Amino acid sequence: MIRTRNLLLVNGVIWLARGLRILLTGLGAYQRLWPDSRMPWWWVISLVIFAGFFLMFRKVVARYSARILAFTEPRKSILHTFSLKGYLLIAFMIGLGITFRHLPGITDVFFATFYTGLGAGLISAGIRFLLCWKKQK
Repeated sequence: MIRTRNLLLVNGVIWLARGLRILLTGLGAYQRLWPDSRMPWWWVISLVIFAGFFLMFRKVVARYSARILAFTEPRKSILHTFSLKGYLLIAFMIGLGITFRHLPGITDVFFATFYTGLGAGLISAGIRFLLCWKKQK
């Protein structure tokens, strides 16, 4: 059990760490593709993917921050951070990531563009959680 407000801190660190890990996977794929002449277009695709995840995660962070701050108990388990729907979505996304890793037709171009955009989006969500935590302090 941790202080309810500190759930925002825990979420921020977790989202930031996962985002950094996924971003590094994407950047590693970009490094393997270097110096392909199409690379500038792939960076544009990564930026578009980031923008989509940034907008989506902005809503998610707002929803879950409000959920956490609405708890009346002074201490809560980390498991109370997400709703059942949230945990199911996380499980689906992890399963999708594992599936992509093992599909034979998925190339480094996919990992470079998608994972870089997704990782940056997760990092931005982690930062939002941390800013919300700092604001509540």
